[in-house]
Amino acid sequence: MLDEKAPPHPALDTVETRREGQVYEVTQLDKNRFNLWSTIGIQFSVTAAPLGIAGYTTLITGVGGSPFYFWGFLVAVIGQLLVALSLAELSSAYPHTSGQVYWTATLSPPHYARFLSYLNGMMTTFGWIFASAGTAVFSADFFVSFGQLVSDTYEPTSWQIFLLVIAVLIVAFILNTLLISMVPNLTAFMVVFLNIAALFICITLLATVNPKASAKTAFIDVVNETGWSSDGLVFFLGLLPGMMTVCLFDTAAHMAEELPQPQRQVPIVMLANASLSAIGSLIMVISLIFCTTHPENLLQPLAGMPILQICWDALPSKAFVIVVCLIYWTMTLNGLISIITGCSRVIWSFAKVGGLPFENLLSAVNDRFQTPFNAVLASCGACALFSILCFAPLTVLNGLFGASVVCFTTSYAMPTCLRLANFQTLPSNRYFNLRAAGPVINIIAICWMIISALFVCFPQYVPVTLDTMNWAPVIFGVVLSIVFANWFRVRATFRCPRGLLPEQSD
Repeated sequence: MLDEKAPPHPALDTVETRREGQVYEVTQLDKNRFNLWSTIGIQFSVTAAPLGIAGYTTLITGVGGSPFYFWGFLVAVIGQLLVALSLAELSSAYPHTSGQVYWTATLSPPHYARFLSYLNGMMTTFGWIFASAGTAVFSADFFVSFGQLVSDTYEPTSWQIFLLVIAVLIVAFILNTLLISMVPNLTAFMVVFLNIAALFICITLLATVNPKASAKTAFIDVVNETGWSSDGLVFFLGLLPGMMTVCLFDTAAHMAEELPQPQRQVPIVMLANASLSAIGSLIMVISLIFCTTHPENLLQPLAGMPILQICWDALPSKAFVIVVCLIYWTMTLNGLISIITGCSRVIWSFAKVGGLPFENLLSAVNDRFQTPFNAVLASCGACALFSILCFAPLTVLNGLFGASVVCFTTSYAMPTCLRLANFQTLPSNRYFNLRAAGPVINIIAICWMIISALFVCFPQYVPVTLDTMNWAPVIFGVVLSIVFANWFRVRATFRCPRGLLPEQSD
């Protein structure tokens, strides 16, 4: 199924073996580093859904109000769950560290496999880098908000935010290299901590807000401050929080070489995390829409964070708001650590097949820690580079998240479309099998991904100015330019990823 005419790559000479005429990749990372629970921790830390859904309100302030926040969340979650189901089946059939890059190569017609696999790899790589950079900036923003809460005279600057981004990236780098042995226990613990923290905020809000917003205000009364005359259009513009809360399904797939039974554990992690995120987030969303009694305050929120303003309006206690701010800073820092873990595995696996510059360096594995040391460093460096956008208006940062969504949906949609064309070719003994429902789920998931990618490119506010334009299409356009320019550099040496050794996926 792969293009056997693709030239060999020198970085792969020591990590391949032949068996029964087939070429396989040999596992280079610690295959017992993570277990089912700690991998769920990695996946859950990336989104921290019950807390994240509240933090992302800063991205859609005035875009529909509580009704669109709730109904948009439901629509987005249903669409995202269908995507998760589609990818879980592929991960069960073809467990691999490169995830959707390998699935695309395996399901593509041989003549197109190399280019489609390369295109998917670039989309996946940029998607992870953008998500990492946005999370790093969010972590810095919450730390700056903490400074504003404890000091009435503190005025943050973009330089301070950028330096804080560098600081949190250094922490993420150390934990993903020198202290990698701590990460499984840390992520497993954070599943419990993040859910308890979300429960603490929910209970406090529900107990202190009185009277609460009416059902009409929560579910019907639309607040449209965007300038768009169509509320239907505004509804789709407000889907981003739901999409970012239940997302990054391929996180577990990229840990395939660090799990003892990836063909079983990866789909379980994907679906368990998506379900846990959806349920936890729904509880938080319902709490927020009934406890947001002064929505006008969110246009200029306390310390720049709508969630802090909601908490202050509910309970005007500086101690309470500071605790909430620290919870969110911990959430974003932990999320960054996990995202760098996934991002580094993507860069490492893609470099091994010659898709990136400096492939020999990026595909190296540190023997002592059994980690892709250079790939982790490259992940942090790329995040630092794109974090320079913190000097730009907030809409540019929103564009970074929007471009990340477009990159990820492209990388998810490619193998899903190819799976429809190869319905009978997946291994029949795969652990997770959608059976006859597969094509229907795949088609709806593809339609959803097209819709979500389209509307994250729309400007949220009109008239469009330099400060209100949506930068996602611009950033994605730059990505496409880099993708095609790099293809001419690597087309002579790039080849499709090889499958893992059979005993690694049995």
